[in-house]
Amino acid sequence: MNIIQKIRKKRDFSNNFGFSLAEIIVVLMLISILTVIAIPKLEIPVKKSFKTLKNYSQIGLNSLKNSGYLAKEFRLLQVKISIRSYLLAAKNIFMSESYVPSTAADLNRFTPVNGCHLTKKENIMNTSKVCVPLLNKLNISSWESKNRLFKINMISSESQLNILAIPYIKDDKGIFGCYDSKTGRTKINIIESKNLNEKLLNC
Repeated sequence: MNIIQKIRKKRDFSNNFGFSLAEIIVVLMLISILTVIAIPKLEIPVKKSFKTLKNYSQIGLNSLKNSGYLAKEFRLLQVKISIRSYLLAAKNIFMSESYVPSTAADLNRFTPVNGCHLTKKENIMNTSKVCVPLLNKLNISSWESKNRLFKINMISSESQLNILAIPYIKDDKGIFGCYDSKTGRTKINIIESKNLNEKLLNC
């Protein structure tokens, strides 16, 4: 085999494994046509998935808000139950001993009085301090609720007792409870904190 034949064989071998310019152009055209057809069809599921994600995140945010609202309502309900028991204790005291209670010690004889000693600065920033339980030091008419979010205030006269739960958080609701020994009536309402005056209110 001479040199010219060897060179021809090498050329044939290399041509078998290469692509011509025309073949590359055809492949690129096919890819571009497929891309033009496929992208709009892919766009719809992508938009739908983003919309679904947005909806789920909104649902999550709403449920978070609702859980915060429910927690707030639950805390208020706990304090309301306590105040109801204090008013019933006041009624029992008057029926058995003919006087309206004026301190937590009086109420504690008929129902447990739970809470914390009132801190000097009466605001929500005091939660870092440890709650000092009332225990036997009950000769007081003001204290904090057990969750430290309300100031409980007893205001009494000869015939009437008011118990107020005044929230430390400005926009939260508070509780007004009263017992009138003349009528034997007890009343308890959840009201706006701005309407909770620290003075004797009529039942």
